[in-house]
Amino acid sequence: MLAMKALLTLPLLVTASPPHWQKAATARWMADTLDWGTLSTISTRSDGIKVGDAFGNPYSFADVSGVPYFFASMLDASMID
Repeated sequence: MLAMKALLTLPLLVTASPPHWQKAATARWMADTLDWGTLSTISTRSDGIKVGDAFGNPYSFADVSGVPYFFASMLDASMID
């Protein structure tokens, strides 16, 4: 029980997000802080939806020394578009 109490009192090490109008800073903060996000794009194919329709898919990602890595299959529609 003591271990549980100690765990609940630990401070969160999440930094505050930058103002939303600072797009690049917000994107860097998100890549550094979050584990999952939605990658959105505009369709260039006519398979299943109209060309020009926007869509998004969830992806796991990591920030490694300032370089974002997305864990995705090249068969995914977002990667094809």
